[in-house]
Amino acid sequence: MPEGSTILEQTQEIRQRYQSGDITPAEAKALIKPYYDEYVKIAKEKARAAGMKAPTMSLQKFLSRRSDLRYVAQQQVSQKREQE
Repeated sequence: MPEGSTILEQTQEIRQRYQSGDITPAEAKALIKPYYDEYVKIAKEKARAAGMKAPTMSLQKFLSRRSDLRYVAQQQVSQKREQE
């Protein structure tokens, strides 16, 4: 994947390749796993801050849900802004 592409673009490309049949489900899961792990981490932090239980989601469901990919990308952008 291109060096300068965003996380959202990278995850969308993985989803498109998976849905078009270019990669197998196992390959898609391996490629999307780092983004899924980041999503789970952010969800747990947000839930802990709000005094709630973090929602659970399978890796397969995460791969098929576009809104969650945007959530991860938005959170990482806001974290970068806080660090600056």
